[in-house]
Amino acid sequence: MPKRFGWSSLGNPLRWISLLILSLTTVWLEAQAHLTIERISREEGLSHPSILCLLKDRKGFLWVGTQYGLNRYDGYNFITYRRQLGRLDGLSDNFITSLCEDDEGFLWVGTQNGGLNRFNPHSLKFTSYLPEEEDPTSI
Repeated sequence: MPKRFGWSSLGNPLRWISLLILSLTTVWLEAQAHLTIERISREEGLSHPSILCLLKDRKGFLWVGTQYGLNRYDGYNFITYRRQLGRLDGLSDNFITSLCEDDEGFLWVGTQNGGLNRFNPHSLKFTSYLPEEEDPTSI
């Protein structure tokens, strides 16, 4: 008569399930061990040590919003965008509070006192959207 195969022939099923979970956890922890963390500071080109927001865009650039400008990091170098008086296609404020990328690849930059800015990655220019003076909540 053929021998039937089932959990009873393997012993306690909880033991096997526990062994499986332990094995999967070990594999997951091993994958996590390959994570590398680098400290990046002003010496490497960051505009200010207080980072207020971060965004990784679809091209892989890391955007860093600080109290003194918007920084784009490519893994090697920083490009810093700051407000330039008299420039209409530049950043409207240096104090960056929020970052978001839309479906078209535009970067939206929220500032403390300069409203909202849209960065065009093709032209490298900003468009500013400022609140109305009578209604500071208009944006």
